[in-house]
Amino acid sequence: MSDSLINQVEYFIGIEGEQKGPFSFGDIQGMISRGEINSKTPIWHSELSEWECVEGLKEFISETLEDKIAPNLNSPMQLETKNRKQFSAANNPLKNKTSTEPDPCETIFSGKIDLERTSENKTLKGWVIIGGVIVCLMAGAAFNVLTQTAPPEAVSKKTVKLSASQQRGLSLSQAQIKFNKEPESGIPELITILKVNSTDNVGLEALETLLSHYRQKEMASESGKILMIAKRPLEALVYFLQEPRDLVGAETAYEEAANMAKGNERKELILKQIAMLLGSVGGMERATNLIKLLDQEYPGTQHPYQYYLKSTEAKIADIFARTAFHYSDTLGEFLVSNLSQVSLVEKPLLRVTKDKLGSYQISATYKGPVNFHNDRIPNVFFVFWLSNEQWLIVDTNLTKERTAAAKEARKNHLTDGLTANEILQGLESLFKTQFPGKGLHEIISSQKTRPTNSNE
Repeated sequence: MSDSLINQVEYFIGIEGEQKGPFSFGDIQGMISRGEINSKTPIWHSELSEWECVEGLKEFISETLEDKIAPNLNSPMQLETKNRKQFSAANNPLKNKTSTEPDPCETIFSGKIDLERTSENKTLKGWVIIGGVIVCLMAGAAFNVLTQTAPPEAVSKKTVKLSASQQRGLSLSQAQIKFNKEPESGIPELITILKVNSTDNVGLEALETLLSHYRQKEMASESGKILMIAKRPLEALVYFLQEPRDLVGAETAYEEAANMAKGNERKELILKQIAMLLGSVGGMERATNLIKLLDQEYPGTQHPYQYYLKSTEAKIADIFARTAFHYSDTLGEFLVSNLSQVSLVEKPLLRVTKDKLGSYQISATYKGPVNFHNDRIPNVFFVFWLSNEQWLIVDTNLTKERTAAAKEARKNHLTDGLTANEILQGLESLFKTQFPGKGLHEIISSQKTRPTNSNE
C-alpha cells in the first residue's frame, strides 16, 4: 500500500472484545512505540475481509516491530519474547547442564544456588529446578494476563461490539472509499446514511460529499433532491428554481417548507407557492386550491389572487375591463377602413352581452352625432359585433344602404355567440398575449389608446 493511501486508511483495533477507533497510521505507530498494543493485537481496516494481528500487516513490519519498540525495554512485546525464552529454558533444565551460561530462571531469584558441591544436594537440586519451572510458568501466565496477549481468534469481527455511532462512522468510511473509487456505486450508500440521520456529524459529512459532487457536475435539481432527503426544503428551493427550473421539485419543497412553518412564515410560503404555480403551465388548479386554503387558514388576508375564486361571469367582467383597450383599438381600425367618410364624435361603448339563449358576444354600441363628409348628422346609431376577431356592423340608421347591409350581417352571424367558458378562455388568452409573464389577476396600467378616427 502506497504512503498516500496509508495516510487515508482508518484503522480499528480490538481491546477487551470491543472495537476502538478509527485511528490513523500514525496513531497506530505511536501506540506500538508506547507499548499500548503489541504484535498480537487484533486490527482491521476497510481493505481487509477479516481481522488480522498487527504483525500481519505489511505497513507495520516494513521496519520490524522489535526495532520499533527497542528503546522501550518494558514494552509488552519485548517482555513477551523474554518470557518465552525463560519458559523454554525452564522446560529443558538438563539441556545446558554443562553450559557456563546462567540458568534463565535464575533471574527471578535474588541469589545463585550452587547445586554441584555434594551428591547429597542432587535431590534438592531437582526440587529447585521444578520449583523454578513452576515459578517461570506462573510468571509467564501472569504476564500474558497483564499484557493482554490474547490469541487473534479471541477478538473476531463477529464478537466486536459496536455502538450505533461507531457503526455509522464505519459505514460512512466504507461508503466514501467506494464513492472515491466509483461515485455511482457509493452514492446509494451515502443516501442511506443520510436518510437515517441528516443532522449528526456522519449525516452532515455524507450530505456535503453528495452536494459537492452534484455542484461540481452542475446538477442543480439533484442537489435539491438531496437537500429534500436531508429535510432542508428552503435550501432545496434555491437549487430547484435555478435554470432550467424543476417546478415539480420546487412545488414539493414549498409544500414541505410550509408544513414545517407556522404563522406568518407559513402564510408567506403559501403565497410564494401560489405565485410560482400561476406562472407555470398546468398549475392553475393547484394554485386555486391553495388560495382557498389561504383564505380558510388566514381569513381577511389581503392578497391579489381573489380573481381566481370568482364565478365565471365575474371573471369575464373583470378581465374584459382590463383588456377592453385592445377591442377599442381594433374597432377604431375597423371604422377607419370601413367608414372612411364617417367619424364618431364620441367613443363607442364596449361590453360583453348575453342573449336569451345564454350565448355571449363582445359588442359595441354608439348613439350620437357623427361627421359625415363635411356635415354633422345628429342622432346616428351603430351596433357592432365581434365575430371571429372581425368587427361587423349589424345595425345602423346612417343610410338605407348601410341599414340593409347591417340587417343581412346580423342574420348571417346570429349563431356566432360563445359559451361562457369559451369567451373567458378567449379573454384570458388575449391578456396573456398582451402581457406575457403576468398573472391573470394582475392590474395592468396600460398607456395604450385606440387610434383616433379621422376623415380620409
